[in-house]
Amino acid sequence: MGRPDNPILNSGPTPELVQRLRTLRHNAGLTLRALKERTGYSIGTLSSALAGEKLPSWSIVSAIVQACGGKPEDVEQQWVAAAAHEALKARPKRDAQAEPGDQHLRLTALFGPAPIPVNAETVEEFMRDIRRVKVWAQDPSVRVLAVKLDVPPSTLQDFLSNKNGTMPSWDMVLNFLRACGVDQDAYGEWGFVWRRLKHQETERRLQQQRAKRPMRVIRGSQQA
Repeated sequence: MGRPDNPILNSGPTPELVQRLRTLRHNAGLTLRALKERTGYSIGTLSSALAGEKLPSWSIVSAIVQACGGKPEDVEQQWVAAAAHEALKARPKRDAQAEPGDQHLRLTALFGPAPIPVNAETVEEFMRDIRRVKVWAQDPSVRVLAVKLDVPPSTLQDFLSNKNGTMPSWDMVLNFLRACGVDQDAYGEWGFVWRRLKHQETERRLQQQRAKRPMRVIRGSQQA
């Protein structure tokens, strides 16, 4: 395993997540060099991600978990919780006064541009990026966000959990992005990915329906 990891001195959601990643690596028996070969990330990047001083990006976390034989979805909620905690720590004691239409400017100044689903290839990945937007927006509660959306909290919770695994309606996605303060310039990218994934979903459904149809047997005419 090489040199032992330096102890993580801090506490909180981020150090706990990093400790989990360290445990996965230890159980998999991987050195940083081996982890580099499996993930494609440099040793410096991996070392920084496993130091516990700052929250590693989801792409790095996902790559480490997969390299160690785990499932990224098993740590996704822990990463989201850590990201929300970091966002709250970065929040100023008093938000700068801004017009409602300028919310995206304030959020962008504090946390950078809102996430966009550039790498989403599945419904699950699309909804993961939706939940990342919620974290970016300083992780408002479902109840507060539901008021902005003018929908029942249960409807918003169903949208975020996406237990049925299907693409949500575009109206719901768009209203969610607006409620979270995403700049309207990003709507086009979201809409493009939504239409692509929705088309793929429709095609799969049609193929399944065709596969279920009984085959019609056409008998040739019998000659006397």
